Amino acid sequence: MKDNVMEKVEEYKKDMYKFLRDMIRIPSTSGKEKDLIERIKQEMENML
Repeated sequence: MKDNVMEKVEEYKKDMYKFLRDMIRIPSTSGKEKDLIERIKQEMENML
């Protein structure tokens, strides 16, 4: 099972890094989180 998990990690590594970079890059100060929330929503919809 551990091998399967590691295979999936490698398969999605670039996408995960891009998503995490976007989360850091997009400004999201208190009361101004809309752009970050939209990016998270986009990522979640892509997972379906």
